[in-house]
Amino acid sequence: MNLDGKSDGYINAAYDIAKDSFHERKTTDEQRRRMAEDRMRKDAGEACSSDTARKNMIDRMKGGNRT
Repeated sequence: MNLDGKSDGYINAAYDIAKDSFHERKTTDEQRRRMAEDRMRKDAGEACSSDTARKNMIDRMKGGNRT
């Protein structure tokens, strides 16, 4: 971030924002744990069969299920 020519108030505000966002950051281990929990929750509710996988593949090939 280039702060050349910025006012003292602007620099102080930028510092405060950076300091607050630094303290809100999660550690890498916390991020990995949360990603694994999210993946397990999503996978638990899905039907897992070859027929469902085949149908989803065909739908994607036809252009369906676009997000």
